[in-house]
Amino acid sequence: MPTLTSYLADMLSNGTDADVVLEIGLGANSLSIHAHSLILQRAEYFRIALSSGFREGLSKTIVIEDVNPHLASILIKALYTDSLPNPPYATSLNVLEMLALCRRFMFPSIISSGLMSIVEKRVVLGENALILLAKAYDLDLLDAVDNLLSTIRLENININVVQRELVGSNVDRDDIGAVTSTVKARLALCKRLTCLLKGVALPPGKFASSKHRVTVTRELAQRNPFGDIIQGHQEEVQECATLYTQEAVDRGQSYLARDFAKYRDLFVFLGDEMYASSQVLLASGCSSDDKKGEGHT
Repeated sequence: MPTLTSYLADMLSNGTDADVVLEIGLGANSLSIHAHSLILQRAEYFRIALSSGFREGLSKTIVIEDVNPHLASILIKALYTDSLPNPPYATSLNVLEMLALCRRFMFPSIISSGLMSIVEKRVVLGENALILLAKAYDLDLLDAVDNLLSTIRLENININVVQRELVGSNVDRDDIGAVTSTVKARLALCKRLTCLLKGVALPPGKFASSKHRVTVTRELAQRNPFGDIIQGHQEEVQECATLYTQEAVDRGQSYLARDFAKYRDLFVFLGDEMYASSQVLLASGCSSDDKKGEGHT
């Protein structure tokens, strides 16, 4: 006895009792899918199109010419099964395109969430993070930008990895949209990494006590780029009366000195990259005040 999802998938595959035809794509790459209105109406776009007041509702034929038939067929099948085929069935860029289609045709969130989960697992800093972020910006998938950035961690990250990702990224400079998306992606990625670097500067080990105050030696503050962060945190700690033990402060300063030596060149490189990216966006008339990347710690 087949399960309900396998039964529905077979109905789609065989066209059994189909009452709607989807004509997807153009020319030799077009595809006809014989589907079922009851299932298609799970997507709000199809529900509206198949209502009696529209031409598609009368003809029971829906024509979508500007969509990749292969990607569309995967999404239509997902409407029947609430699942996606095991990767790899599409490139990571294709998965982002499918996310854009989910938004356009108002698919159920279970499908878009599944797609996002797939692409999140494929992000590798030093290999594809920038191109995926740029694609998400190009498709105006700002939630996807946030999710992709959240996968970036400092573990096993060094300046060589980051430079490999950012330096010499290929983009058609005559394509203003592609340039803008890539620059926004560079800026967001640099902000994300910078926020992570700032995070390692805070002394660990909160402890409620009135006997100790957070202190940062003048020498250490002058030697590291996190001095303003430490100072701001110190004021915040004193204001809320949540203090640190002296042992925790000493340990934090030790970590800070170590991490500064480890990440100093990377921090400077990211600062230069953020400045350059901001200037490009300003010159192109776009705002450089992009908050993406700042909320992830």
